[in-house]
Amino acid sequence: MDQSAQDLTLGQLLTRAINHSTKITSAPSPNDQSIQQLLQATLADLNLANKLINHLGILSPNETLEDINTSDLRCLLVDALSGQLCLLAKTKGGKERITYLNKASVSSLGELGV
Repeated sequence: MDQSAQDLTLGQLLTRAINHSTKITSAPSPNDQSIQQLLQATLADLNLANKLINHLGILSPNETLEDINTSDLRCLLVDALSGQLCLLAKTKGGKERITYLNKASVSSLGELGV
């Protein structure tokens, strides 16, 4: 049985999102309905993880890489995975596609600290 996001710790949520992201990106057909459903669920997990990371102050903009705890390094993947998955999202039209491309751009720029 799959655990809801409410029952998971941040670490478990990140592990699930990373595992699902790997499954999605290695799928032979990312447009398959089951993969797209997993993609949407994973984007929701990553969004929740990002909110938790910000709320808990795990990553601070004034920290250097050396200041980040080893166990918190996975938190750096959240924006990158979100951006990558937004590019794989199947859309129904130009406006929706532009929305996902903007999300991917914002996630990628956020990862770079721009």
